[in-house]
Amino acid sequence: MKRNAIPPPETEALLTPGEVAKMFRVDPSTVTRWANAGKLASIRTPGGVRRFYEAEVRALLHGKPSDMHGVEQAATDWPRHSVGVEPVTAELRQADPSVPLAARKAVVERREGRFGKVCTTDLDIADMGLTDLEAAASSYARTYGATYLPAGGAR
Repeated sequence: MKRNAIPPPETEALLTPGEVAKMFRVDPSTVTRWANAGKLASIRTPGGVRRFYEAEVRALLHGKPSDMHGVEQAATDWPRHSVGVEPVTAELRQADPSVPLAARKAVVERREGRFGKVCTTDLDIADMGLTDLEAAASSYARTYGATYLPAGGAR
């Protein structure tokens, strides 16, 4: 660097979708879906390539919601990772079309209140050797290291 030269501005490190995917142990297409859904802020380079702010990604990875770069986080009273029994609704069937039509209740995994997956339904628990869907939900929560939300319980 020349004497009296102005140093370049400090820039925040940016990550590619592949780098973010490795950090979260998911497929890069999942990271793209998160960005499209507004769950993870991204920018586009002049060439149109998506990049993510490293500091924000690391904050989310450690469970710290961030409002960096103008992205507002929805206030929620949901635990970070939860499992509970929920009625099977049209919205749940839309999120997971594999839910049987005859199912009335399902054990659902959520992350910060957002749908994750249907673990099982009231039609499947007999095959698991269980008679109670709440017991199945509690078992899944222990297995996944999630908070168990009893039916009718507070979030």
